[in-house]
Parts: sequence; C-alpha cells; structure tokens
Amino acid sequence: MIRIKKAIPLENYRLKITFNTNEVGVFDLSSWLDGPIYSKLKNKDIFNHVVIDEIAGTMVWSNGIDICPDVVYEQTNFAINENDDVNHHRA
Repeated sequence: MIRIKKAIPLENYRLKITFNTNEVGVFDLSSWLDGPIYSKLKNKDIFNHVVIDEIAGTMVWSNGIDICPDVVYEQTNFAINENDDVNHHRA
C-alpha cells in the first residue's frame, strides 16, 4: 500500500513528496484549487502547514482536507530525486 512519509510545501502550490517506497517526486496541487473543497488551500498559511497522518499515510491540513496517497502517487512527477534542488517555499 502506498503511503506518504513526508511532504514539503514548495512554491506555486506544489509539494515535494516522499513515499514509503522511498520514491521522491513533486505533486502539483494547483489545478485542484478551483474546486469547492480544495479552494480553501489557496490560503498559503493553510497550504504550508500540511502534516502527515502517520497511521493513514495521507497529507492532512488543519481544516480537515486530506488527499488519498494513491491519487497523490499517480499524479506525482518522479523526474527529480531526493538530492535535487527544488524551490522550497519559505514561510
């Protein structure tokens, strides 16, 4: 079962994701933000405070929004590796 171990907020509503398979990639959430549920994540203070539910292996935000790790895995760009320099968002 795919689980998320780590999520680091980046610029432009992207997240650097580490999965339990030790694969690392970038998940772009920007196209999700026009929908009624995920639009609340346009607030950068909320977006940047993503946490991992260690039991479920999902990304969760303080307002209760979460995303299935299987969906995140399917839509993640794995063209980077863990040592690549990606533009980390600084809060």
